[in-house]
Amino acid sequence: MTSFNLCFPLQIIRNSFTELQNAFVSCFTRDYHHHPKHNLETMTDDPNKHTRGRSYNHARRGKGQGQRTQQDQDHGQQSTNNSQDANSDERPSLRCPRIGGASSPSSSPPPTRTSSPPLPSKAGPGHNTSFLTKPPIPIPAMGNQGIRQHVETSTKTGVFHLSKAKLHEFPPELAKITNALRNIDLSDNKITIIPQNISAFVNLKHLNLSFNQIEVVPDQIGQLAKLETLSLSNNRIKTVPSTIAHLQKLRDANLGSNAFTSFPTVFSSLKFLTVLDLSRNRIPAVPDGVGDLQVVELILNQNQVRSISKDLAKCPNLKTLRLQENTLELSGLPTEILSDSQVSLLSLEGNLFDVKQLSDLDGYENYMERYTTTKKKLT
Repeated sequence: MTSFNLCFPLQIIRNSFTELQNAFVSCFTRDYHHHPKHNLETMTDDPNKHTRGRSYNHARRGKGQGQRTQQDQDHGQQSTNNSQDANSDERPSLRCPRIGGASSPSSSPPPTRTSSPPLPSKAGPGHNTSFLTKPPIPIPAMGNQGIRQHVETSTKTGVFHLSKAKLHEFPPELAKITNALRNIDLSDNKITIIPQNISAFVNLKHLNLSFNQIEVVPDQIGQLAKLETLSLSNNRIKTVPSTIAHLQKLRDANLGSNAFTSFPTVFSSLKFLTVLDLSRNRIPAVPDGVGDLQVVELILNQNQVRSISKDLAKCPNLKTLRLQENTLELSGLPTEILSDSQVSLLSLEGNLFDVKQLSDLDGYENYMERYTTTKKKLT
């Protein structure tokens, strides 16, 4: 009876110890009980690996070297699902804390790292690049309010400067200050017509209407008795009226880059005209009757000049004659320009002869004397 009493507590202790041992082992093998090849030797706590265990035979033989078989992949997926099911179990667990001071599963999980918003990738086909480039801002045309402000300022200064304003007409607001203006600059616009009331600007000295779309110069322009500089370059003008002869104070006339097909001899009657620019037109010849030109510089570059009248040598003040890039032959140049004129700078590059051939013409020595004298004065 005594022996039975001693063995019965020992049997209870042995059974309890066995249950405790099984519970201790189950805390490591709980997620891998479905596969017979998993054991404690194949476990790993590496958080960077999706599966916490590998096949015993696979780990031992080293087959695949970095590649999984389809069976291992299926097994890893199933193990992950079982692990999630185990973690979601609400029953108390007998898991033991990890060795090395790691926190137990019952502790609060580590804070999740918030991902930063993705950066925009390089633009490619089908991508929206509106955040990279903005469309160019169009320059609005000048409104009436802006013109009024310029008019108010011009009343005090006498200068009206409004270029690159996309104007399609001569501003009618200027009719209110005709007597006050001395300088009008409406260059680089889209003006097509010079109004007839241009004659009302009786005190005007400088008129710049270059880089527009003007085709006709009205007769009334001849009534600008005080005009000194006239710039009508880069338009579509084919001729000028005879009333230009009334501009007796005109000193500088720029009519380059137009559509002239003949030399405007009307400028010959202007006594104070110093510079006449007729470059980049379609003038074929310098005709007779130009001997009265009072200009100091005559510019005929980039035309179609084939012949020059010897009357040009009679110009009393002509010092610089520019005839570059024309269709002039050596025989088309009068020798009087070399021997008897006042020309001291003659530019003939880009024609149908070599400039060195000028030395073979009569009067070349006289021209070189004038050229040398002028060069010394400039230096």
